[in-house]
Amino acid sequence: MFDHEYVVADTLVLCTGAWSRGIGIGRWLGYAPTTILKVPLIFFKYDIGEYDMIVPFADEINHTYWIPSRAGMLVGADYTVWDVNEAEDAIGEEFRVKEGVHVDDHLLMYIKHIRELLVKRINFHVYESKVHFGPISITPDGRPIVGRVPEFKNLYILDGLRGYGLARAPALAYMLVEHILDGTEIVGELGPTRFIGTNDTWLIQEG
Repeated sequence: MFDHEYVVADTLVLCTGAWSRGIGIGRWLGYAPTTILKVPLIFFKYDIGEYDMIVPFADEINHTYWIPSRAGMLVGADYTVWDVNEAEDAIGEEFRVKEGVHVDDHLLMYIKHIRELLVKRINFHVYESKVHFGPISITPDGRPIVGRVPEFKNLYILDGLRGYGLARAPALAYMLVEHILDGTEIVGELGPTRFIGTNDTWLIQEG
């Protein structure tokens, strides 16, 4: 049951990504080892012919990644990020790159830089369209965090997926469900307790 103030459940899984850290449940979540980052997602239009097709690809040389969202549109970026305090701070205004609309000069230079990297890899005429911003969460070691939240018996977390939620979430969610249902062990490298120092053992003891 959720009425915007209280949650009543036999088992609860925190899986809201960058928003999980802001849920003030327990002392552990007060310093949960996740960092919130603001990441861009750039939409480029390109001239497409009847037989032209682009499949999703990662450019390991220029460190960019791209997927076609629909005919004539590519979506992607590089690995540029900005630190923010809260997930809400990462949700930026949508910028449409077109004549007569002011775009921050630094952002415009960044978009043009990404465009140059993109045209090195595809043989289409590419032009800027728009930019979205959103939050991701990342742990200090870059690995996801999956398992029971210390200090609680029936509170679990699945977080720290960075920008790979669609790729990683299904397998990790299945692993977490098995752990909750029958106690199947979760790989230690993914467990929440890996971040607990010797001075914080009370978290494990109380949990």
